[in-house]
Amino acid sequence: MYRSWAMQQARVATATVARLSTPAYSGARPTRIVRVAPGTCWRQIAYSSSRTPLTQLIASLTEHQADAPSAPAETAAPLSRARSSTATRETTASPANTEAKLKPLHRWEQPPPSAAELAPYHDAMVQAKRRWDVEAAERAYEKLLEAGLQPDARTVELMLHAHMSGAFSRSTARRRVLPWRSVRRMETLLAAQRTRQQLPTRVSYELLLQAYAYVYPPDSQSAWATYQQMRRDNIRPSKRTFGNLVTVYVRRGDMAGAERVFAEMRSHNWRPTGVMFASLIHGYVKRRRLGDALATMHQMHADGVPANVYVFTELIHAHVNANDMHEAERTFQLLLSSKLYPTLVTICEMLRGYTAHGDSKRARAMFDSISTYGLVPSTYAYNLLLQVYGERGDFEQFDQMCALMEQQGVRRDIVTYNMLIRWFSVRGNYARAHQLYRELLEQGLQPDMVTLTSLPKQGGIELGDQQPGEKIEAASVSPAADAS
Repeated sequence: MYRSWAMQQARVATATVARLSTPAYSGARPTRIVRVAPGTCWRQIAYSSSRTPLTQLIASLTEHQADAPSAPAETAAPLSRARSSTATRETTASPANTEAKLKPLHRWEQPPPSAAELAPYHDAMVQAKRRWDVEAAERAYEKLLEAGLQPDARTVELMLHAHMSGAFSRSTARRRVLPWRSVRRMETLLAAQRTRQQLPTRVSYELLLQAYAYVYPPDSQSAWATYQQMRRDNIRPSKRTFGNLVTVYVRRGDMAGAERVFAEMRSHNWRPTGVMFASLIHGYVKRRRLGDALATMHQMHADGVPANVYVFTELIHAHVNANDMHEAERTFQLLLSSKLYPTLVTICEMLRGYTAHGDSKRARAMFDSISTYGLVPSTYAYNLLLQVYGERGDFEQFDQMCALMEQQGVRRDIVTYNMLIRWFSVRGNYARAHQLYRELLEQGLQPDMVTLTSLPKQGGIELGDQQPGEKIEAASVSPAADAS
């Protein structure tokens, strides 16, 4: 399988340099051909452009393989790649110079490595992936190449997983923007796999599709091109494939593209899952298209797909944004009748609606129900209740919520401190307001404009001779407002 491969690749690289030097590839001009110590049978071409789609990269590395003449087995020599600057050599874009410099470096006469030989390197990549350490995974990959071993499909999948870990925050384990360099590295790994006469697996393609969703902006064009390449390779897509495509288009804001993915999925006799419907509804709700969100909900019911809690949460969010608490409550009751438990996000959406309407009684009842579902109130939930009590002037309940928040050990954020400083200033308790301000600074929080405008100016002077009405006046609030 690997006989005469290296000489073919030398000619492929030569033809590729000439091809990419044409005006059609002016956006992906090659600047370097990397050639280093022997060990593997692929070479990487580094592009001056940082956004070369995978399909162009694959085409540039594989188009001329069929036309390249086979070399004798004695001259077959796979090429290797490494990151060491001392091992790299620069070549010009001239075909003659490239042909003269691309000489075989090593003779590959051994069969592909076994799973036992690759196991130590794979284990190192798995550990690096779990630590979200992309650099450690790259070091393990380089050691594999230096050992003269050929990466297999499992190696590529582990490297793609490691680079996808860059979409997580180390501190909060939440999604964040994936660097473009990680996506381009993933594309290079797949293109190199094809030059080794190995087709990428479905998992590899799905990881790349997922990566396109978490760059900024999401690259829906490259995602669809990758899906088409996957189909040309006769790899049958799965539900995860279509789910990743839907996520790309929804995050991009292209709802027409997301609908096209749904149609493509149905053409392959796949039924959309509840997560896909939830993602589509989320896209409609985010763009204030409540009618389309409800129509998707009905289509979901017609397909026999049970609605999950995320679908109900998105609909409640849409009704609250539309200032329609009646429909929000009806959707919440429908959630409970479906034998589903609301999440903390669901309850906070209901609290947000009650707070906007100033309904402190229903807001408190919803807040008290959090523990019945086995949940713990968050700082955001406390903030919503403090807001509704403060706006209604119910400072007795306001003080009780402050004490409960402190008793439960809930960490206050900048929004909490802003509300506490504001309402203690309104009530004339300037000493307490300034104490909270000092506490805010001790917690390492950064005051914003709301903090500075809420902070009373009388904090550093003696206020014993002033009357309560004067204190309230100093806070730009009338005594009647405090009495209410």
